[in-house]
Amino acid sequence: MQTLINENIIENENLKDDNKISFIVSILYLGLFFTNYFNMMSSSISLPHDIISNIIKILIACVSLWGVNSVFKKSFGFMVLLSLFIIIIMINNSLFFQSNSQYFYKNIKEYWAICFSMTLFILSIDDYSFLIKYFEKVAYVQLVFCLFLLFKIFIQRDYSIDFVYSMGFSYACLFPALVFLNRAFLNFKMHYLLSTFLITLLIMVLGSRGALLCIAVYLVIMLVKQKSFKVLFGVTFFLGSMYIFSKNIFSLIEKTIEDIGISSRTIGMFLNNDIITHLSGREYLYEVIIDKIQQNPFAYKGINASYIIYDGAYPHNIFLELIYDLGLIIFIPVLCLLVFLSYKTIFSERSDVNEIECILFSMAIPSLLVSGSLWVSWNFWMWFALAVKQHVFLLRNYSQPMTSSRSNK
Repeated sequence: MQTLINENIIENENLKDDNKISFIVSILYLGLFFTNYFNMMSSSISLPHDIISNIIKILIACVSLWGVNSVFKKSFGFMVLLSLFIIIIMINNSLFFQSNSQYFYKNIKEYWAICFSMTLFILSIDDYSFLIKYFEKVAYVQLVFCLFLLFKIFIQRDYSIDFVYSMGFSYACLFPALVFLNRAFLNFKMHYLLSTFLITLLIMVLGSRGALLCIAVYLVIMLVKQKSFKVLFGVTFFLGSMYIFSKNIFSLIEKTIEDIGISSRTIGMFLNNDIITHLSGREYLYEVIIDKIQQNPFAYKGINASYIIYDGAYPHNIFLELIYDLGLIIFIPVLCLLVFLSYKTIFSERSDVNEIECILFSMAIPSLLVSGSLWVSWNFWMWFALAVKQHVFLLRNYSQPMTSSRSNK
C-alpha cells in the first residue's frame, strides 16, 4: 500500500514537472514572436528595439531558470552526456580547425543559450498533452496581435508602422499558423482555417516565401495522416477554392497594400509566376559551395567551416552545409538518420507527441532548405532530439494515439 502511495506521489510530481516545462517551452515561442513583432513596430513605440528585445530575453531567461530543477530531476544523465559530447566537439574544433573558431564560438554561444536548453526541456517531458494545450493558448495570444496588424493595414490603412519585409517575423508567425492548422485537421471547424488563413495572409504581405513553404509542407503531412473523410474533404475544398481564386485575391491584396505604401515582395513573385524560380542570389551561394565540395568531398572540415567561404554567411541549405562541414563519409549516415526520423515523423500514428514532432519538423526542415543554419536552429534540434527519443531510443511517454473524444473537442 505504501509503495502504491509513493508511486502516485512520484507520478503527480512528474506531471507537475511536465506542466511546468511545457509552459516554459511555450513561452519561448511567445518571446520569439514578440521580439520580431516589436521590431516591426519600433517606430510607433518610444522604447528602442534593442531594449525591448533584451527585456524579453531576460524574462525568458528567468522563466527558464524556474524549470531547471525539473530538468535536473528528469534528464540529468542525458544533460551530462550531451554536455560532454558538445565539449568534445568544442575541443576538437579548437585543436584541429582553428580557422573556424571565429564563427564556431559565436554560434556555440547561441546554441548553449537556446538550442541546448530547449532540447533538454522538450526531452524532459513525458506527457506531451500539456505542451499541446500551452501551444494552443500561446497561438491565440499571437493571433490577437496578428489581427491587430491586419486591422492597421487593411481597415485603418495606417502607414505609420514599419510595414517592411521581415523574414524573422514571418517565421515567428509560423507557430500559430501551424498550431491552428493542426486543430483544423483534428477537428474541422472554420475558425481554425480562418485563423490560419489570416496569419498566412500577414506572412504573404510582410514575410518570406520560406515560411509559406513550411506551411505547404505541413499541409502535405497532415493530408497524408488524415483518416477522416469529412475533415479531408472540408480542408481540401477550402484550399482548392483559395487556389482557384488566388490570382484575384493576390491582385486585390497587392492593390490594397500599395495604396498605403507597402510593397510585398512575396505577393509580387506570386503574380509574376517566379515564386519558385527566383532564388534571390542563392544560386551564387550554391555554386560556390558545390565547387568547394567537389575539390575535397570526403574531408571533415569542422563545424561552421562553410562560414569561412562566405565571410560569416552560410550556404542557405542544410544538405550543402552538412556535406561541406562533415564530409561525405560522415554525411551519408547522418542523412540516413535524418531520412529515417523524417519518415517516422510523417507516417507514425497521430498522437500528442507526434503533433509536436510534425509542427517542429515543418518549422525546421523546409526553412533550412532555403535559409538559416542548422547549427543554431532550435526548431531543428528540438525536433531531432524528440524524434530520436521517440523512434530510436523508444523512451516512454504518456501520449496515446489520438482518440475520437479529443478530436471532437
